[in-house]
Amino acid sequence: MRIYLYESSVLIITSILIGTFIGIVISTTLILQFKIFTEIPFEFTFPANFYVVMCVTGFILGLLGSYYPTKEVNKHSLVKIMKGNYE
Repeated sequence: MRIYLYESSVLIITSILIGTFIGIVISTTLILQFKIFTEIPFEFTFPANFYVVMCVTGFILGLLGSYYPTKEVNKHSLVKIMKGNYE
């Protein structure tokens, strides 16, 4: 169960980092294109408080979403799970 939770936490952290990078690149590109036409100076502001809250919430919910199904599956025998009759 610990290995499964470690794996899910690595996936969550990786998705947060990749999503942040892609989101910043795409939003900056679109804002720069808009600013070219309107001739307004570009100012990059990052919503740090909102970002931290969303990352912590996503991490906690991701771990809980991995923990409870794993806890339920660990109650049953591996042979019964493989056969498909573990109710």
